[in-house]
Amino acid sequence: MHTIFIVQYLVDAFTYIEDGRLHFYAIYQENLRSEIVGGLFDALSKGDRESRSVGKRIFLQASFTGGPRYMYSHYQDALAISRVYGNPQYFITFTCNVKWPEITRYMDAHDQKDPRSRANIIARVFKLKVKSFITFLKEDKPFGQIDVCMLLLSLNLKMYFSLLCNPLR
Repeated sequence: MHTIFIVQYLVDAFTYIEDGRLHFYAIYQENLRSEIVGGLFDALSKGDRESRSVGKRIFLQASFTGGPRYMYSHYQDALAISRVYGNPQYFITFTCNVKWPEITRYMDAHDQKDPRSRANIIARVFKLKVKSFITFLKEDKPFGQIDVCMLLLSLNLKMYFSLLCNPLR
């Protein structure tokens, strides 16, 4: 039962830190040189050419993980890679399974019943499995020589891993 409280504490701590980061961006918008861009964006998006109803918009830096500019930047990177190397030929999804032997062995050894209470162990095992799978694809070459690999990793309730491979032609 106490592990649920630990997980809740970690979620609350993460939320508090994220709120602090967002508050920083809201307070220091003038120093980040986004005030002018924000006003122009608001005016143009509303079609206001005389800037009568220009409001204040808070812009997050592209380095803010999870923000719209961060996501757009990574999307543009993926498009640029596809433009140079061509469209990917394979899309592989790798899903985490809490019943993997490594996870169940750890849970049994530490008298833990619920794997969700040890998200750090699940994430660590998942990361090791992903690295192992990428090594397998690059060294054993089941799809031929790999030219480009792009990873998309999401740690939602179900973790998955997507790999875009483009073998040399």
